[in-house]
Amino acid sequence: MKPEIPVGTVFTKEMVVKEEHLATTFGSGRVKVFSTPYMVAFVEGTCNEGMMGYHDDTHASVGAVVNINHLRPTPLGMKVRCEAVYMGQDEKNLYTFEAKVFDEKELVGTCLHKRGFIHIEKFTSKAYSKKAE
Repeated sequence: MKPEIPVGTVFTKEMVVKEEHLATTFGSGRVKVFSTPYMVAFVEGTCNEGMMGYHDDTHASVGAVVNINHLRPTPLGMKVRCEAVYMGQDEKNLYTFEAKVFDEKELVGTCLHKRGFIHIEKFTSKAYSKKAE
């Protein structure tokens, strides 16, 4: 059974930027600021955690599309917040979110994110069958 998430539902999450979230740690840059790869993970995590409340333990959501715009830098130690609005399903039945990431001062990123809905056992079995080939 697919989750019935009301269009317009907002999922939010906050965190503090730590050393492991920096571009220098990820290898994605040479400046000690919140990294784009972690911003992607932050948006995905916000949407994934929000969707968990809409399905049972035999199902999960998986990331499928990420289109991110990292607009402004955020320093180590500053709090960031993600607000992801559920926009509905697209033509491929992917769950679509429009997310915004803010630090304590301003909007620092925007993202269009889509997630698939899967049966964990079937999905895992299909993935691991690749090893047997």
